Amino acid sequence: NPSLRPPRTYHRFKGLMESLLRSGSIVTSEGETLMKVLPGSVAPIIPNEAPVIGICHSNTAPVHSPSENAQKCMDEPVSDELQGGLKSINGFFVIPCTEETNLDGIDYVTKQMCLSLYPTSAHVMCARVCEGF
Repeated sequence: NPSLRPPRTYHRFKGLMESLLRSGSIVTSEGETLMKVLPGSVAPIIPNEAPVIGICHSNTAPVHSPSENAQKCMDEPVSDELQGGLKSINGFFVIPCTEETNLDGIDYVTKQMCLSLYPTSAHVMCARVCEGF
Protein backbone atom coordinates (compact mmCIF):
# COMPACT_ATOMS: atom_id res chain seq x y z
CA ASN A 1 0.00 0.00 0.00
CA PRO A 2 1.47 3.41 -0.95
CA SER A 3 0.47 4.96 2.39
CA LEU A 4 2.63 2.49 4.35
CA ARG A 5 5.49 4.20 6.16
CA PRO A 6 8.42 1.94 7.05
CA PRO A 7 9.22 1.70 10.77
CA ARG A 8 12.14 3.80 11.98
CA THR A 9 13.58 1.31 14.43
CA TYR A 10 14.33 -2.37 14.31
CA HIS A 11 12.24 -2.92 17.44
CA ARG A 12 9.16 -1.41 15.78
CA PHE A 13 9.83 -3.35 12.54
CA LYS A 14 10.06 -6.58 14.53
CA GLY A 15 6.81 -5.81 16.36
CA LEU A 16 5.08 -4.99 13.07
CA MET A 17 6.24 -8.25 11.47
CA GLU A 18 5.16 -10.26 14.55
CA SER A 19 1.75 -8.61 14.39
CA LEU A 20 1.53 -9.28 10.65
CA LEU A 21 2.36 -12.97 11.07
CA ARG A 22 0.06 -13.35 14.09
CA SER A 23 -3.04 -11.65 12.67
CA GLY A 24 -2.42 -12.04 8.94
CA SER A 25 -2.76 -8.33 8.12
CA ILE A 26 -1.89 -4.81 9.25
CA VAL A 27 -4.93 -2.53 9.20
CA THR A 28 -5.16 1.22 9.89
CA SER A 29 -7.63 2.68 12.38
CA GLU A 30 -9.77 3.67 9.36
CA GLY A 31 -9.90 0.03 8.23
CA GLU A 32 -7.50 0.31 5.27
CA THR A 33 -5.24 -2.76 4.78
CA LEU A 34 -1.58 -1.75 4.62
CA MET A 35 0.00 -5.22 4.46
CA LYS A 36 -1.34 -8.76 4.38
CA VAL A 37 0.08 -12.25 4.37
CA LEU A 38 -0.86 -14.24 1.31
CA PRO A 39 -1.29 -17.96 2.02
CA GLY A 40 0.80 -20.64 0.38
CA SER A 41 3.52 -20.23 -2.20
CA VAL A 42 4.44 -17.03 -4.05
CA ALA A 43 4.23 -18.89 -7.37
CA PRO A 44 0.55 -18.02 -8.04
CA ILE A 45 1.23 -14.34 -7.29
CA ILE A 46 4.09 -13.80 -9.75
CA PRO A 47 3.10 -13.90 -13.45
CA ASN A 48 5.02 -16.29 -15.71
CA GLU A 49 8.27 -14.72 -16.97
CA ALA A 50 7.84 -11.61 -14.77
CA PRO A 51 11.09 -10.01 -13.57
CA VAL A 52 11.76 -10.58 -9.87
CA ILE A 53 14.44 -8.45 -8.24
CA GLY A 54 16.40 -9.99 -5.39
CA ILE A 55 17.80 -7.43 -2.95
CA CYS A 56 21.13 -8.50 -1.45
CA HIS A 57 24.58 -7.22 -0.52
CA SER A 58 26.65 -9.39 -2.81
CA ASN A 59 29.91 -8.12 -4.27
CA THR A 60 28.77 -9.20 -7.74
CA ALA A 61 25.36 -7.46 -7.78
CA PRO A 62 25.14 -3.88 -9.10
CA VAL A 63 24.34 -1.09 -6.64
CA HIS A 64 21.28 1.07 -7.37
CA SER A 65 19.76 3.78 -5.21
CA PRO A 66 16.17 3.24 -4.02
CA SER A 67 14.96 6.15 -6.15
CA GLU A 68 16.67 4.74 -9.29
CA ASN A 69 15.10 1.36 -8.59
CA ALA A 70 11.62 2.84 -8.04
CA GLN A 71 11.86 5.02 -11.15
CA LYS A 72 12.82 2.03 -13.30
CA CYS A 73 9.91 0.01 -11.90
CA MET A 74 7.49 2.88 -12.54
CA ASP A 75 8.81 3.34 -16.10
CA GLU A 76 8.74 -0.40 -16.89
CA PRO A 77 5.92 -2.02 -14.88
CA VAL A 78 5.24 -5.76 -15.07
CA SER A 79 3.25 -6.40 -18.23
CA ASP A 80 -0.42 -7.26 -17.71
CA GLU A 81 -0.09 -9.44 -20.85
CA LEU A 82 1.87 -12.07 -18.88
CA GLN A 83 -0.07 -15.19 -18.02
CA GLY A 84 -1.20 -15.73 -14.41
CA GLY A 85 -0.36 -13.82 -11.26
CA LEU A 86 -1.29 -10.34 -10.07
CA LYS A 87 -1.99 -7.54 -12.55
CA SER A 88 -1.17 -3.79 -12.47
CA ILE A 89 2.05 -4.31 -10.48
CA ASN A 90 5.17 -2.17 -10.76
CA GLY A 91 7.61 -4.80 -9.54
CA PHE A 92 8.30 -7.89 -7.47
CA PHE A 93 11.06 -7.83 -4.85
CA VAL A 94 12.61 -10.58 -2.75
CA ILE A 95 14.33 -9.57 0.47
CA PRO A 96 15.96 -12.49 2.30
CA CYS A 97 15.48 -12.42 6.07
CA THR A 98 18.63 -14.29 6.98
CA GLU A 99 21.74 -12.86 8.63
CA GLU A 100 23.80 -13.07 5.44
CA THR A 101 20.93 -11.91 3.14
CA ASN A 102 21.71 -14.80 0.85
CA LEU A 103 19.52 -15.46 -2.22
CA ASP A 104 20.81 -19.02 -2.73
CA GLY A 105 17.99 -21.48 -3.32
CA ILE A 106 15.46 -18.84 -4.40
CA ASP A 107 14.99 -19.94 -7.99
CA TYR A 108 12.42 -17.37 -9.13
CA VAL A 109 14.77 -14.36 -8.70
CA THR A 110 15.69 -13.13 -12.20
CA LYS A 111 17.95 -10.22 -11.24
CA GLN A 112 20.01 -9.30 -8.18
CA MET A 113 20.80 -5.80 -6.98
CA CYS A 114 22.17 -3.98 -3.95
CA LEU A 115 20.79 -0.84 -2.34
CA SER A 116 24.05 0.02 -0.57
CA LEU A 117 27.75 -0.71 -0.73
CA TYR A 118 27.54 -1.78 2.91
CA PRO A 119 25.87 -4.86 4.41
CA THR A 120 22.34 -4.08 5.60
CA SER A 121 19.72 -6.04 7.49
CA ALA A 122 16.34 -7.08 6.10
CA HIS A 123 14.42 -4.31 7.87
CA VAL A 124 16.73 -1.66 6.40
CA MET A 125 16.34 -3.19 2.92
CA CYS A 126 12.53 -3.08 3.29
CA ALA A 127 12.69 0.55 4.38
CA ARG A 128 14.99 1.50 1.50
CA VAL A 129 12.76 -0.18 -1.11
CA CYS A 130 9.69 1.62 0.30
CA GLU A 131 11.65 4.88 0.51
CA GLY A 132 12.21 4.82 -3.26
CA PHE A 133 8.51 4.76 -4.02
